[in-house]
Amino acid sequence: MIKTSYGNIGDKLSSSYDIVTFQFDWRIPLKESAALFEAKINELLLHNQPIKIVAHSMGGVLVRDFMVYHKATWEKLNNSIGFRAVFLGSPLGGSYRIPYVLFGKDSLIQLLGKIDIKHSTKELLEVFCNFPGILNLLPISKDARHDFSDRKLWERMRAASGDNSWPIPSQKVLDEFAQHQEAVLKVADKIDYSNVTYIAGQSGKKSFTVSNLNIEDGKLEFYATNSGDESVTWASGIPKDIHDKKQVYYANVTHGGLSKEKNLFAGIEDLLIYGSTKRLQNSLPKSRGEEREFAPTETEIFDISEEKVINTILGVEEVEEKWHEEKPMLVSVSHGDLKYDKYPVLAGHFQYDAILTTELAIDRQLDGELTRLHGLGLYPGPIGTNQIVLNEDLVKRSFKGGVIVGLGVPGELSSFALMNSIEKGVARYLTIKKEEENRTSLAENSSPAINGISVIAIANAYGGLSTESSVHAIILGIQRANKSIDRVYKGEIKGIEEVEIIEIFNDKALSILKTIQRLEVDDSKEFNIVFNEKGLNYTLGKRWRIPYDYANDWWTRVSVCHELKLRETDEFEDSIRMSIASNGASEKVEYMPANDKTLEVLLKRMTLENQYSPEIAKTMFELLIPYQFKEEVKRLNNVSWILDVASAEYPWEMIQEDVDAVPLCVHTGMVRQLASMQFREKIARVNAKTALVVGDPMLDKFMPPLPGALREAETVVSILKKNDYEIQSLISSSATDIILKLFSRNHKIIHLAGHGVYRHGPNRSTGMVIGKDTFLTPSKIAGMSSSAELVFVNCCYLGLIDKKAEEGRLYRNKFAANIMLTQFMLGIAKTKDGEITHEYLKLWDLAGNKGQKVAELEHFEMIGALLENIKIDDFSSVKDEFTKIRKALEEAL
Repeated sequence: MIKTSYGNIGDKLSSSYDIVTFQFDWRIPLKESAALFEAKINELLLHNQPIKIVAHSMGGVLVRDFMVYHKATWEKLNNSIGFRAVFLGSPLGGSYRIPYVLFGKDSLIQLLGKIDIKHSTKELLEVFCNFPGILNLLPISKDARHDFSDRKLWERMRAASGDNSWPIPSQKVLDEFAQHQEAVLKVADKIDYSNVTYIAGQSGKKSFTVSNLNIEDGKLEFYATNSGDESVTWASGIPKDIHDKKQVYYANVTHGGLSKEKNLFAGIEDLLIYGSTKRLQNSLPKSRGEEREFAPTETEIFDISEEKVINTILGVEEVEEKWHEEKPMLVSVSHGDLKYDKYPVLAGHFQYDAILTTELAIDRQLDGELTRLHGLGLYPGPIGTNQIVLNEDLVKRSFKGGVIVGLGVPGELSSFALMNSIEKGVARYLTIKKEEENRTSLAENSSPAINGISVIAIANAYGGLSTESSVHAIILGIQRANKSIDRVYKGEIKGIEEVEIIEIFNDKALSILKTIQRLEVDDSKEFNIVFNEKGLNYTLGKRWRIPYDYANDWWTRVSVCHELKLRETDEFEDSIRMSIASNGASEKVEYMPANDKTLEVLLKRMTLENQYSPEIAKTMFELLIPYQFKEEVKRLNNVSWILDVASAEYPWEMIQEDVDAVPLCVHTGMVRQLASMQFREKIARVNAKTALVVGDPMLDKFMPPLPGALREAETVVSILKKNDYEIQSLISSSATDIILKLFSRNHKIIHLAGHGVYRHGPNRSTGMVIGKDTFLTPSKIAGMSSSAELVFVNCCYLGLIDKKAEEGRLYRNKFAANIMLTQFMLGIAKTKDGEITHEYLKLWDLAGNKGQKVAELEHFEMIGALLENIKIDDFSSVKDEFTKIRKALEEAL
C-alpha cells in the first residue's frame, strides 16, 4: 500500500529529506495511534532538524488528534524551526461517506462483498461497523444535524433502510466515539494551524461526494455534491481557520490521486518550504456555477481484477472526464533588460515595418535570425500571423528565444486585434514546444517545468495603446490561447502557467506593476491571474528616466440619428445618419437606409424574447453600420455613441463583426449618450459622499424574490463602505421605506436592483417594482430637486426605449404654446377660411410624405386628445401660427 499510494511522492521528497513513514492500524481508536505518533515525534525532535509532515486522508485526522491529545508535544513541534505540515484531502470534520459505506451503499463495500467468497456484504459490515478507527471518521461539528454517537440515530437509520437486522455499531464503540467527539470539539477552534496547509481534491464529472443524509417519509436518503474529492467534501474536510487564512489549495484530482499525482509534487515541496505556492489554485473552483446537493447514483463494479480492487480500495479511480479547471496564471513584472528573460520573449511587428526597437534587441540575441526571416518574406505582419524562433543551444547563450506576432497596419491596431494576434502566436508556440522538457523531467522523476512566456508591453507607444490596454490584451490573449489549446488537445499540451512582463525603464515598469495589481483583484473575474511577487523583480540592465505619459486611449465620438434624406427623385427617404469624429477638424458622414421593419423584428427577438444569437448580432452590424465605416468601427478602442431617440432603440453594444466573434462591447470601451431636446439647464449637485442602495424589495408575493439582486446590493454596499460613503441600505425593504429614503435625502449615487416592468397592468406602468402595484418610475426620479451623479439601474425591461412614446413626450412640451390654437385651426379649417385650409392640406401632405396617415402620427393624436372643444375668439393670427407649427413639424419629421 505504501509503495502503491506513496512511493512516487516518497521518492520525490527523498532527494531533499530523510523520509520516515508512520504506519498505523486504521481499525483501532485514533487516540491510541496518536499516542504512538507522539512517541515518534519526540524521537525525531531529538535530532534538532526541521520536521515536515505530509498527511493524506485519515493520516491528517491522526495528526489532528495528536494535536488534541498531546498539546505540549504539539506546541513544541509547532514552534520548532522549519516545521510545516501539508494535509491532503483529510476529513478533519468527518465524512458522510462513512455511514454511506456502513449501510452498504458505497461501491467499495459492494466490491469487497463480491471478492469475499466466505462473507456477504452484510457480514463484512457487521465487523467494520465496530472498528473504532472507522467511527473516528464520522462527521463531527458543533452545529451538526446528526449526532452519530447516539445509538437511537443509528436505530432510526436502520429502520429507514428497510432492514431491521442491518448491523449497526455497538453501544461500547459509540460511547468511545462520544468521548472522542467531545475531546475534539472542545479544542477544535483553538488549534493553531498557522504552519499547516491543505490541498483539496476534486471529484470527476460523473462522480460525487456524499455530503448529507436525512430520513424522509420513513426512508433513509443520502445526498451528494460535486464540491469534494469523492470521499471528503470541502465543507467538512477543511477547518475554518485554514480556510479563512487562505491556506487551502485545490487540485483537479480525486481523493486517492492527491498523493500520487506527480504534477502536485512541486507544489507540495513549495508548501513544505514556504507555506505557500503559486503552482496550485488558491481559490474555490468556479467553473461549475452554483453547487446543489443531489441524490447519489452508484455504479456497480463488476471488474474484480486485482488491479481494479487495489485502485478502488485506495481511492484511485480510472481516468474519467474531469471538471474544466482554469488554473490562474502567475504574473510577475521584471525591471531590466529582456536578454535576462526567464522565458522566450513575446513581441509584436507592424506590417511594412523594418525590424526596430524591441525586435532589434531580440534579433541581436538570436544572431540576426529575425533579419534573415524578414528578408525571406517569412515574417509576420497582418493580425494573426506569427513567427517563433527558439534558442536550441542554451549552453552557449541563455536567451530563450522570441515569439513575434503581427500587429497589422500602423495606426489601425486595437486592443481586440492585439488580443487575437497574441492568442494565435501563443497557441502556435505551445504546439511547437509540445512539452518535451516536461516529459523529460517526468521521466527523470523530477518536478515538471513551468510553462511560461516573457513579454513586453506591446504597441504601448508607437502602437497608440495605453499601458493598461496593452497589458489587458496580452493577458486575455494568453488566457484565450490556453483555453484553445486545452479544448483542441484535451489536456495533452499544458498551457502558459507564468507570464513575465519585462520593462527596461523604471517608470513604465511601475505603471505595468500597478495595472497587474488592479487586474488581480478585478471584480469581473475576467483576468484569472495571481501576482507572483511582492513588487518589481529587478534584473540586470535596468534604467531610470524622467517619467512621462505615453498615450491615453482616444474615445471616438460616433453620432447616429434618423433623418429624412432627399432622393434624386425629390422624394424623402428615412435614413440613418452616422458620423465619426476624426483626430483632425473634419467629421466623416455616411448614410444607411433605415430598415425599421427589419430591425424591429430582430429587436423583438433579441430583447423582449431574450433570444440573443451571434447571427442576429452579425446581421445588426451589417444593417446598422455603413460599409465605409465597418472596418473603422471594428478597430475603435473606445466609442462614445451619441444617439437620438430613434437610434437609441438599437443595441449598439451587442453588434459583432462575425458570428464566431464576440460583441464589440466585450473588447471596446463604450458609453452611450442620448441626444435630447429636454434637459435641466441648472443642475443641483450633491456634494456629500452619500449613496442609496435598493436591492430585492419586499413585494409580498406580487413577484418572486431575486436572490441575485439581493447579493448584488450587498456587494455594492460593501464596496461603497470601503470608499467612505454614507449608505442608505434598503435591501429587502418595503415600498414606504424606499420612497421616504429616496426623496427625503439627497444622494450622490443611487443603485437599484430588482424587478422591472414595461407597460405593466391596466395602468401600463413602467419602472422598478418596489411593492404590490407600486412602481418607481423615471418621472419620479426626474422630479427630484437634486441630481445624483450616478443612477445605476439593474432591472428587466428598463433599458427599453419606445421611439413613438419618447417622441410624444419629447415634443409635447415644446409645442404646448401652440397646441390649443392648432386644435382650433384644425376644427375650423373646413368651413371658415380657404387659406387656412390650404395650410392644413400642406400638413396632410407632409404627413403623407412620411408614409403614414395623419391619425397615426403621435403629434396629431396628441393635438386631438388634449385640445378638443377649445375655442379661440381672435382669428387674426391663425394663419401665421399655423405656418409656424407646420415648419416645426417638418423639422421634427
